[in-house]
Amino acid sequence: MRCHIPPFLYRFYHEGVSVQEASVCWRCNNIFGITGGQKWVFEFDSSHTASQRLLTETRRVTGIVAEG
Repeated sequence: MRCHIPPFLYRFYHEGVSVQEASVCWRCNNIFGITGGQKWVFEFDSSHTASQRLLTETRRVTGIVAEG
């Protein structure tokens, strides 16, 4: 769970305050994050259509298309 390639961190805000963040790794198929001070980790299928859509949209809005 150390590569996190491409390196994207998602932060979610409510009324200007960060309430959750998550680092998603499409290479290792895992996500780790923190919500309300609690750390969590889970696995996902990075090849799934929904996962690939998220990666494509993230690359589009950030302009980062190459893997790190």
